[in-house]
Amino acid sequence: MSIQDFSEKNIRNSILKKINPSNINKRGKHWKGYIYIDTVLITKVKIPNSHDRVMKEKKSHYIAQSLKLTDTEFNDLVNCPLKGPRYYKILEDFK
Repeated sequence: MSIQDFSEKNIRNSILKKINPSNINKRGKHWKGYIYIDTVLITKVKIPNSHDRVMKEKKSHYIAQSLKLTDTEFNDLVNCPLKGPRYYKILEDFK
C-alpha cells in the first residue's frame, strides 16, 4: 500500500501530538524533532509547516523513513489507529 495524500498540517499535528519528539529545533525554515528511547537518539524528523497544502507521496515517504515507519504504519499514524505508545514499541528494534 502506498502513502496517502495528507495535508502538511495533519502530518505535523500527528507528529507533535502522538510522537511528541523532544528537543525540537525551531530555528530555520522547518522544525526538526529528535526522538529518543532511554536517552539514546533513535532518529530525527523534519516537522512540516502548518499548511493546508497536500503533501504528495514522495515527500511523505521521506518523513515516514525518518520516523522509521512503513507506508502502512505512516498512514495509520496520520489516520489515528497508531498511537504514541505503539510507535515507541516499533522503535524498540532500533535501540
